[in-house]
Amino acid sequence: NTPKLNFEMEAEVFQNVAYLEMVFYMNRGEFAHAEALIPKVSEGLVQYASHLNTARKLAIQYNMGLLYFILEKMTLSRKIFASIEDGPKTDHRFDIQSSARLMQLLILLDAEEIELLDYRLRSFLRKDNRDTNKFEKEALGFMRDALRSQTKAEFKLLCEDFCKVAESQNLATGLEYN
Repeated sequence: NTPKLNFEMEAEVFQNVAYLEMVFYMNRGEFAHAEALIPKVSEGLVQYASHLNTARKLAIQYNMGLLYFILEKMTLSRKIFASIEDGPKTDHRFDIQSSARLMQLLILLDAEEIELLDYRLRSFLRKDNRDTNKFEKEALGFMRDALRSQTKAEFKLLCEDFCKVAESQNLATGLEYN
């Protein structure tokens, strides 16, 4: 209810409220509420594009992609993660940019786009020279093993093992909302 004095202030209010509101609903597991925000948030990202903090914009986009991933809307998730990767090069939030690339790899695996996954995985390992967290290490190892699996049964066992490891080590925190 605070009056907005100018366009810059409107942009600042938008980016902070959009980010916090989405994180609030996602942290509470209220994914439908978070998804309902996306049209308004997407519109605001376009409307205020020239006045948004790059790091905050990346965090908002990443959370949108992660939300769609959680909701198993892989086409939408992939589109958002690709927009982060294909967006203007920046040094802001390299962690988000790298995680978006990793999430795209998981989506390729889900879509069984094996040749593209193989190429992108090798590219990811060459490009991404920062320290990886536990979730990323396990996910990358899982994907390498999945590419080598020979049968659906072997792949299913790899998936089950990955899920058990992720659960036992509480690796889901590697997917924190930023």
